[in-house]
Amino acid sequence: MADGIARRIAWAVEILDAQPEDRILKIGCMHGIAASQIAVGLTTGKIIAIDRSPKMLPAAIRRNEAHIGAGRVDILQAVPGNLDRATDLFDKILAIHIGLFRRPKPGELETIRNLLTPGGRLFIGMQPLHAEYVPSVTGEVLRNLEHVEFSVERVEIDDTEPVPCACVVARRV
Repeated sequence: MADGIARRIAWAVEILDAQPEDRILKIGCMHGIAASQIAVGLTTGKIIAIDRSPKMLPAAIRRNEAHIGAGRVDILQAVPGNLDRATDLFDKILAIHIGLFRRPKPGELETIRNLLTPGGRLFIGMQPLHAEYVPSVTGEVLRNLEHVEFSVERVEIDDTEPVPCACVVARRV
């Protein structure tokens, strides 16, 4: 971990390449680490970080208190299907180590796609338990995205020790 941040998180945030005006959805905010890293570079943009678990919210809110006060971050207990599509369209969506991209329930990936602006990008970071699982886990995600009108731009691999990380970058068609 660099600066106390897990490498998979820092690396995924680097790949996301948030621009000052981006509207970003972070699925699975956990302790709010990625949201706080992204918020630093936002000016007119905003990140909405969601988690289905109410247990994660207090830590994420504490970590992002200044960013919330500045209007750059919102932390919500929610799942993508609970967000208002009319007001919450995003330029980018970031998910790190979220199982729904491997084994989605019917309609989940379509809901995520519909939260993106046309041409918006989805970033899915993964770090399986063992290095030999990286190709199969990445393959599952790629197959699922193909079925819901995402165009995969690239797959990046980081030689993180002891297990490599993968990041799938896809665009809403």
